[in-house]
Amino acid sequence: DATVGSIITKKGVHDSATYTLPPRGIVWVVSRETFTIPGDVTGLATLKTTWTHKGVLTLTLGIVDSGWSGPVSTAVVNFGRSEFLITEGEPFFRILFHGHEAVSPPVRTQSLEDYRRTVIAQTRDYSDTFLTIDTLAPEIARSIFGMPRWSAQLGMAALVLAIIAIVVPLAFAVVEGGDARIRDLESRVLVLETERDAQDGK
Repeated sequence: DATVGSIITKKGVHDSATYTLPPRGIVWVVSRETFTIPGDVTGLATLKTTWTHKGVLTLTLGIVDSGWSGPVSTAVVNFGRSEFLITEGEPFFRILFHGHEAVSPPVRTQSLEDYRRTVIAQTRDYSDTFLTIDTLAPEIARSIFGMPRWSAQLGMAALVLAIIAIVVPLAFAVVEGGDARIRDLESRVLVLETERDAQDGK
């Protein structure tokens, strides 16, 4: 097992032994141990299942090359809905070592301090958070309802105009229909009065 040695955020090396990773949060973890891999061995690093079962996954893991001498690290993302506590000294990587025919890889050695500086530089290219719809939706809603006042007023004016465009033609149709019915009734009344007058004349 590789254990947590350093926790690195966009601000640099975290100065506490624990770090609370929020939902969608991203942080880099550097191992406390250094590994010296000979030319006839290759390492395969996988995240501990105690982390993955809680919704924490890695963005960078895999091969530890032959000829490497130094720590290992990964960027971890909290895909869960709850905060995840990272503590220095706890295992985070399990590294499997595979023997094979000897190769002549270039020896690459980095001290812990040099490796930290490399990881800090990489961290600047990452966001602080990753997408999770459940937690992103409230942020989107706040962004929409926090629009500038003029845009909200413009939206309200568009809604009022749309309502007017629907209601006015309907109102004219009702009025026109009512006038036609009145004229029809007047014509019928006139016919009835004419017939009555004709009968009285007889």
